[in-house]
Amino acid sequence: THPVPFDPKPLGKSINTTESEYFPSLTADGSTMIFTRRERGDENFFSSTWKENQWLSATPLEGVNTSMNEGAQAISPDGTWLVFTACNREGDGSQGKCDLYWSQLKSTGWTKPVPFSNTINSGQWEAQPTIGADNKTLIFSRGSGGPNTPISLWQTTRQNGGKWAKPEKLPPQINVGGKVHTPFLHPDGETLYFSSDSLPGMGGSDIFFVRKQVDGTWGNPENIGYPIN
Repeated sequence: THPVPFDPKPLGKSINTTESEYFPSLTADGSTMIFTRRERGDENFFSSTWKENQWLSATPLEGVNTSMNEGAQAISPDGTWLVFTACNREGDGSQGKCDLYWSQLKSTGWTKPVPFSNTINSGQWEAQPTIGADNKTLIFSRGSGGPNTPISLWQTTRQNGGKWAKPEKLPPQINVGGKVHTPFLHPDGETLYFSSDSLPGMGGSDIFFVRKQVDGTWGNPENIGYPIN
């Protein structure tokens, strides 16, 4: 009942191909985009740079891609590190079937990805990370991994010295049950977007956002399309 201007445009042949491209993330300045491309069943990351009002031809993310699948990534707002999901890895310190991995951008390129420790990763399914502009806040999805099982959002913060705090589940007005997933933390650090199939919406999974209050706690979610109340 209250439409807004919305005119999506294809990104063009430098990004889109006859293969599947999805799950993009951008640096805060909008100059770098990383996305997943699936070719012959293999998921890999590709990167493109915005230059002279166009996206340059996407190239594989060397140093991160392997012969196994990589997906559901997030690049930090300043473009210096990448967090993503990898599954079915063995002998590298991973904790479960699907875990969160990280890589840093150095002068020589992206470092070899390594899994987070068991402070963050567990025997459950950890995926779909988002990184705060402070480079210290990480919000991600966690569930048992089954197709019809609940998914919830968790948050951890990097402490002084580089260690990560034990993740805490986001409050119940966000994690209302069902599938709560695909978080995106705005660079302002105070606005969180996510999908939920259990909050009041238009049907199925809808997009919601929630803002931090003066006391630092999360407020009540609002539907992107219309007010819940």
